[in-house]
Formats: sequence, C-alpha cells, structure tokens
Amino acid sequence: MTRKKGIALIICLTLIISMALPGTLAVSTDQAGTNDNVTFTSGNDQTPPSAPEGQQQGQQEEQHEPENPIIPENPTEGEQACTECGQTGTHAETCSQYVAPAEPEKTCTCGSTDGTHTETCPLYIAPVCTCNPQPGEGEPHGAGCAFYTSVMGTTAAAEEPTTEETTVNITYVAVGPADAASFGSVDRASETVMEKSGTADGSTPTPETGFKFVGWFKDQACTLPVDATWIGSNNKITPQKTTEAYETATYYAKFDYDVANLTINKTGCQDIDENQNFIFDVTSPNGYSKRVVIKGTGSVTITGLEVGEYTVTEVTSWSWRYTTGGPQTITLQGAQTNNAVSFTNNVSNSKWLSGNAYSKIVFGNK
Repeated sequence: MTRKKGIALIICLTLIISMALPGTLAVSTDQAGTNDNVTFTSGNDQTPPSAPEGQQQGQQEEQHEPENPIIPENPTEGEQACTECGQTGTHAETCSQYVAPAEPEKTCTCGSTDGTHTETCPLYIAPVCTCNPQPGEGEPHGAGCAFYTSVMGTTAAAEEPTTEETTVNITYVAVGPADAASFGSVDRASETVMEKSGTADGSTPTPETGFKFVGWFKDQACTLPVDATWIGSNNKITPQKTTEAYETATYYAKFDYDVANLTINKTGCQDIDENQNFIFDVTSPNGYSKRVVIKGTGSVTITGLEVGEYTVTEVTSWSWRYTTGGPQTITLQGAQTNNAVSFTNNVSNSKWLSGNAYSKIVFGNK
C-alpha cells in the first residue's frame, strides 16, 4: 500500500512539473525578457519583434545611402573625400573647390636683349591687328598696325618692337626782355619722338642784333639750366633720354640785351686849367642820351650800354677857350672790351680869364 502511494505521488509530481514548466517562459504584463535576440512580451502587446542588432544597422545604412554614391578615387587613410567630386586631396576640374595649379615661370630661350623674342621662345607675344575698323580679307592694314605693310614690303611687326611704345612732345621756346618786341629765335619750335626708340634733333638759338644768347633752361623763369652735356656747337641743344626714355618737356632759350662799356678819354688841358670841366653828350639812334663831365685831363666810362652805334659830342660852348675835332661815332660790340673814343683839345684863347683861373693870396700878420 505504501509503495502504491509513493508511485502515485511521483506521477502527480511529474504532471505538476510538466504543467508548470511552460509557465516559467511566460512573461507578465509588466516584465519582458529576451532569449537569442528574440523579445517576448505579453499577449496583449502588438509591437512586432525587433530585428537583430546587425540587421537593424544594415537597415539604417540602407535608408541613408544615396541613390548614386560617389566612390572616392584612392582615398588616403585619415583624409575625407570631397562631398562634391568624391576625390581626396585634390578636386576635379568641374568641382567648385578646384584650384588650377600655378603655371611655371617662363624664361627666355632665344637670348633676346631688346624685348623682341622669336616665335619659338616662351616669351614670344604674337602681334594682333589694331585697325579700327578691322580690314576685310585682302584689304591692307592701316599705318601703326602690327600687320601694316610698308612700301618696302616689311610689316610693322618686323620693323618695331612688339612692346607698346608712346610718343612724347619736346618744345623749344625763345624768351627775352619784356620790353623788347624781338630779341632772337630758335630754328625748331617743337618735335615729336618715340619715347624709347626715337632720337631728338634738338634746336639752335639765334640772337638778333643788339642781343645775346644767355643759355638753355628748364623753366620759363630761366633759373634751372639744362645739363651742360646737352649743349653742342652754336649753342644747339639736343635733349637726351632720362631713365632710358624721353620725357615730354619744354626748354627755354634765354636772350638778353648785348651790353658793352664806352670810355671817353680827354687830353690837351693846360696845367693851369686843371679844374677845367669838359662836357660831352652821348646819343644813339635807339633813343639813348646821356651827358657826362670830365675834369681836366682824364676819362669817364659808361657801362651797360646796348650794343650798337653811339655818337659822342663835346659841348664846346662850355669850354670855349679850347677847340676840338668835332663829334665821334663808334659802334659798340658786346664781345669787345676796348670801346673807347679820345678827344684832344688845344687852347685857342689863352689870354682870357675864366672861372677856373684863380690866384691864392695869403696875408701875414704885422
């Protein structure tokens, strides 16, 4: 009997265990559990089970991946590829971030020293037509154009440097005394030369009679003389280039009155008339007039006279006891220093007393 009860108890326990075992896998409404990446919930939860972690990551990448992904060319480890062109380190020419490489510096290979290079030289610049309007096919090019053909059959491109060059104007002006209507001239008033390849001809001054050439100056006030090496024979000026090019400028040829000195010598006065005064009038056709006095035997010099003709006349009505040979005419030259006239007088009335004859009487004390 006891044995039967034992067997029955075992069978009951087995049944209970078999019924209770599935319940251990059930999850209450406020609990959840996972087993082998599968989520179990209560029977009322309708949320679908989540995919495994690896599968979820793959789904996310698949959602954000562009339709046409750009695969970088040879990406460098640690560098990010351009989001526009997909290249790493450099950009494609169509990329907005593309920077063209700097061109290598060109050097002359033809050995030119004047700026004109051969067609095979990297520094060669092909001439372009500058005609306006452009000539039609077969029509000639205008003068000044690089393709202009001269009567000699050569083009301007072959005759002139390819570098652009301008012209300069050089002016020559004669200046003189303000009260003189005419004083001198220059044989060339102006000229136009190429600033680098041209050559100035210069100008020569010529003074008029009674005037002299003073010099060439850079300013109208004639205070800044030009370089002395620019002046040649006959005072001709030939401007030179400064810093390898001519400059637009005006040069002034200064003229002035050609002046001279005149000396009047007087001899023949008697010793007793040592205080006798002799009067002379000096005149000129240009309107000059001056009266000078010589005391006894002596001389007087008039300075700063314009060159030209002068007449010297002794006023005999004053020194009436003396006779003279009459007026004398002399032409003054600025280059001469011995412009002089001489008058020799003879006493014709020696027995007459004049205001210059006197006797000194000394009275003694008694």
